[in-house]
Amino acid sequence: MLRGFCFFAATLAALFAPSALAVFHDEGEAGLVFTDGNSNSKSISAANHSDVKNGKDRYQLGGRYNEAKQNGVLNTEKWLATLRYERTMTDVLTGILAQQVEGDIFAGILQRYNTDIAVKHFFLERPTRYFVRHPHDIMWFGEAGYRFTREHNTKDETNSFHKMRLYSEVRLHWNEWVTSYLWVEYVPNFTLGQNWLLNGELGLSTALSSVFGVKTFYRLNYSNAPPVGATSRTDTTLNMALTVKI
Repeated sequence: MLRGFCFFAATLAALFAPSALAVFHDEGEAGLVFTDGNSNSKSISAANHSDVKNGKDRYQLGGRYNEAKQNGVLNTEKWLATLRYERTMTDVLTGILAQQVEGDIFAGILQRYNTDIAVKHFFLERPTRYFVRHPHDIMWFGEAGYRFTREHNTKDETNSFHKMRLYSEVRLHWNEWVTSYLWVEYVPNFTLGQNWLLNGELGLSTALSSVFGVKTFYRLNYSNAPPVGATSRTDTTLNMALTVKI
C-alpha cells in the first residue's frame, strides 16, 4: 500500500511541476521510534507538502503515512494523499477544488475518496502590536463547502455520502523561529445524519535553521458512527518529527 501511495504522489507531482515564473515551496517531515528489550516496537511517520503559486493560481500536493508495530504485529496503518487547487478571487476570498484519498484499516476504512468544492475566507492576516517580526504574525481563516465521499470499508462494502465541510485555522508566528497553530474541522453528513466527523490539531513548529526544524503536534479524529470494523470512535496522535523545508 505504501508503494501505491508513493506512486500516486509522484504522478501528481509530475503533473503539477512548477513553471519558471512560479514560486515553489516544499516541506517534508519524518519521525522514527524504535524500542527493544522487554518490549519490541517500531513507529514510523512521514509527511510531505508541496506548494506551487503562480499569480492567482495555487497548487498543493500533500500526503502522510503512519505505521506502528508492537512485537512484530501491525497495529497502526494510516495514509492520506491530497491534491488541491486554489484560485484567488479577492483579497480575502479564495475558491477551492480538492481531491483526497485516505485509508485506515484499523478504523474500518480501506479507501475513502473525498471531493471538495469550497471557498476560503481570511478573517485576519496581519501583524499585531505584540508580534512585529514577521509579515503575517497572526493569521485566521475559515473554509466552507460541499464534499462528496465514496468509501470502501474493510467489510467489502461501498457507500457514498453527501456532506458539508467546515474548517477554521489560526496561526501565530511568535518570532522568526517559532510558529504555533490550531485547526478544527467539522464534517456533517447529509446522507446519514449520525455519521458526522470532528477533527482537530494543535501544533508547534520550531526552526533550527533556514532548512531544518522540529514539529510537535497533537491530532484528534472523531467519527460519531465509524465504519463497520472500527473498534473506537476516537483516534489521537501525539507526534514529534524532524522537518525539512525548501
